[in-house]
Amino acid sequence: MDAKYIFVYGSLMKDERAHNKLSENAFIGRYILPGFAMYDLGEFPGVKEEDGESVIGEVYEISESQLPEFDYYEGEGHLYTRTVKEVFCDGDKSLMAYVYIYNPNTATEPMRRMWNVKNGDYVWYATYGSNLNQERFSKYIFGGMYALNGRTYTGCADKSPWTDEMVRTYKGLMYYGNSSSTWDGKGVAFFEPAGNDNVYMRLYKITWNQFLDVQRQECNSPNWYGRIVALDVVDNCPVYTITSEYKHDTNEPSNVYKDLVEFEIRKIKEEYVRMNNKNEHYGTLKRDDYVWYVSYGVNMLEERFLCYIKGGRFRDMERVYPGCTDKTLPLTKMNYMLPYEMYCANSSSTWEGSGVAFLDMNTEGKTYGVAYLIKKNQLDDICRQENGGKLPSETAKWYDALETIGSWDDIDVVTLTCKERKDRATIGAKYYWALVEAIENNYAYLGYNEAEEYVKRR
Repeated sequence: MDAKYIFVYGSLMKDERAHNKLSENAFIGRYILPGFAMYDLGEFPGVKEEDGESVIGEVYEISESQLPEFDYYEGEGHLYTRTVKEVFCDGDKSLMAYVYIYNPNTATEPMRRMWNVKNGDYVWYATYGSNLNQERFSKYIFGGMYALNGRTYTGCADKSPWTDEMVRTYKGLMYYGNSSSTWDGKGVAFFEPAGNDNVYMRLYKITWNQFLDVQRQECNSPNWYGRIVALDVVDNCPVYTITSEYKHDTNEPSNVYKDLVEFEIRKIKEEYVRMNNKNEHYGTLKRDDYVWYVSYGVNMLEERFLCYIKGGRFRDMERVYPGCTDKTLPLTKMNYMLPYEMYCANSSSTWEGSGVAFLDMNTEGKTYGVAYLIKKNQLDDICRQENGGKLPSETAKWYDALETIGSWDDIDVVTLTCKERKDRATIGAKYYWALVEAIENNYAYLGYNEAEEYVKRR
């Protein structure tokens, strides 16, 4: 079979010593060659067929007249054999390309990375277990204690945030195995590439050195997460996940771990539905038109927050909200932890004359929040409905400051708060139970008792 492309994985790649042989050829992109493993042979690599392994390389357009030169360079028929294989990128995009397969036997262990990867190069880290949760994964990047397991992580040497994020499915098997002291001595998630299920994954775009630091914190021994698996190439960045060198016997996880993973998988499935319905994802957004608005009180209940968008009454309560002039629904929402203390204060006629939620940004804490991706032109209308009809100002009785507290996917994250702490006030039954419901619905892995205990402390 003839082909008009060549797949290269070693010395012919960009920035390698023999790339001049392809310098005039059109670069098509990075692709993945499944069913082959790559071996380090010293100054150059070779690939051989091996189930469950994959090789990432570069594809170039070539003419048939160039083949004799490449055959001579690769030692075709002796050191290497030229064949035609199907290579892939972006999930299911593929083409047929010439590949040089190494002939001699090799006793070395396979390489599971690109031949010329550098520390600052970006890769996608594909997660399938507890790191599906962004807060959990952030501890591997920034360091700190994760509340659900009480473990403190060192973070990466480079604590730069991940630059992008997406959801994908890949063929394989996600199962629970081994015994983790971090998670009550129970099983944790592993990935078996030989499976045929659709495994839901959240991909984080980080640097190669961050990827290795994350693998180290996950434990990079063969029994844990010592095996790197190349899954795909997306936007010319390799997609890698990590798993054990061998398949473990099944060991059920703790309820907290399992609830966390299953909750995040449900969220990913919902993201797929939204993307299919809207034909839109974060990468195509006009980011300047959007803002993440974080609620940490009863507006974490989407039903309640949508009254601020569409207008209307929340359940059996008296107050009717006008909604926004632009009644476009939030594009999406996500859980967002705030590193400040939430407390209840003031006296709200809407809530039986009781206190409502405020954020003390001068006091460290852990506050559960929900971030809604809304249009910027909706922000003033939302602030007025939260704030007795007024925009945040020094004279406002309720919230005098709209604070930018970070960014996510290059979109600002904002919340309403008070610059000065108010006197604490008791909250009424309706607000109390609505807040418990909001926590339980959005942070399902906590359970009812933990959600109520959180509200009691406010």
